[in-house]
Amino acid sequence: MKALITFFTALFFYSTALGDCADNILSAFPSGNTIKQNSIFVLNEYAWNAKIIKGLNQQYPIYLKCGDEKIKLIVKEIHVGQFNESQAIVFPEKQLVDGHEYTMCIDNLPEGEALKRFNEQTQVYEPIVYKVSHGKDILKPIIASSPELIDKTYKRFGCGPSAFAVFKYSVIDSSEIIVKVKLKNVKNGDEKIYYVEASEGNICVGYSMCSGAFHFDDGIYYNVTFSFMDASGNIIDWDDDIGFFKPMDATELVFEIGTWVLLTGFSFGLIFIGYKIFRRVAKKKSKV
Repeated sequence: MKALITFFTALFFYSTALGDCADNILSAFPSGNTIKQNSIFVLNEYAWNAKIIKGLNQQYPIYLKCGDEKIKLIVKEIHVGQFNESQAIVFPEKQLVDGHEYTMCIDNLPEGEALKRFNEQTQVYEPIVYKVSHGKDILKPIIASSPELIDKTYKRFGCGPSAFAVFKYSVIDSSEIIVKVKLKNVKNGDEKIYYVEASEGNICVGYSMCSGAFHFDDGIYYNVTFSFMDASGNIIDWDDDIGFFKPMDATELVFEIGTWVLLTGFSFGLIFIGYKIFRRVAKKKSKV
């Protein structure tokens, strides 16, 4: 009876977590409130499918609104992540007006979904509003220090694990930076591109419990390259790459090391036995 209660309790918490993961969430870059007249935007959707991102300007018109004026946002790129995440790079069809405030809007969103931003000060979700400052930003970011791998993390949660390779970098620019990540599976050559928002100079490449741009396969070696784009779409490439294996937890790591040691020991054992047999055969031949 106790085991049955434990089972249903675990099932309840798993279902609750799964329900949280199933919610559609929309977010937008830049995350600040001030933009230039030539700003671009990155819209992210965290969901089981990418129906909104794939349907932008078809089922779901996207635009900036200021009073009665609507400025259509043109879809430039769409990227579908490997784990319940997708994004679109969009830009205004005409130049934004200095001093105007624009609200980002998407029409025909399903019931219960909205394009909003969480306000840390008020602790409530609010419409995404940008105020335009004078001028265009046409300068590319400057890479002050090259990216380097500083950590690999693996944690288990209710819906499943999270795994990230964490990279440190330093870039100089007058606006927010988003990082274009290209991850290559060295074994089969597959590449995946996704724009990742950095946090405190760190780029986290991987996936969380419920979603993620990149998913790792066991035993695969990856190469990653980065390009740095500012809020006006100016981008600079970093002409190098960094290699790494999938992040693992301690249990997996011990198992991998144990397997390697076992196989290595087995191989040396076979070589030793083969050597002994060869010596015996050689001795018999010499006596004859």
